[in-house]
Amino acid sequence: MLGHNPLLQTGDLPLFSQVHTEHLAPAAQALIADSRRQVDETLQTQALFPTWDDLVLAMSDLYARLDAAQRIVMVLDSVAIDDDWRRAASDFHDQLNAYRAELAASPQLHALYASLGASPIARLFDPSRQRVLEKTVARYRRSGAMLPATSRERLAYLTAVNQQLEADFSYQLIQATAAWSKHIQDETLLEGVPASLKHSMAAKARAQGLTGWLVTLE
Repeated sequence: MLGHNPLLQTGDLPLFSQVHTEHLAPAAQALIADSRRQVDETLQTQALFPTWDDLVLAMSDLYARLDAAQRIVMVLDSVAIDDDWRRAASDFHDQLNAYRAELAASPQLHALYASLGASPIARLFDPSRQRVLEKTVARYRRSGAMLPATSRERLAYLTAVNQQLEADFSYQLIQATAAWSKHIQDETLLEGVPASLKHSMAAKARAQGLTGWLVTLE
């Protein structure tokens, strides 16, 4: 099934219509497992002489794949498919966000970026590449890469809690937006509203079996 999981496919256009609830858990597991293999390989091959292509670009590609899958799920989250989807999607995001936090606080990756930034070859990089390295090293420090292990675990926990709160807020906002509407029958209340928008409101009212106009937040 993993080979046909639309969340694991690469291409120019996301396969939104092919993504179903049962794809979420296997996709999260596969993305994280594949990412771990890539990171392990990077740590081994770049230990002595880290390079731009095999460290910076390789990690950029890794994050891009995680981003692509999460963006697809976030778009589908916005249509609030059903409660089963919401639970599976929440777990999907939890797993990937926890893994991202783990990567962000990795002492090993921080050491590689710092080593590349301090290397003679980095002095030959153009200013934009040098700035990328500076910002990346700083981001690892802010994420706790230089903290003791127990402190990194505590920071990872707090980060996960914060991300869950953000996800819950976003979901509740989507639900509240979809739930609110106001039925208007007095056209004078719509004075100044563009005709095209009034036409859309009237169409929404008719779709609900109502006369007049239906105002929504969507």
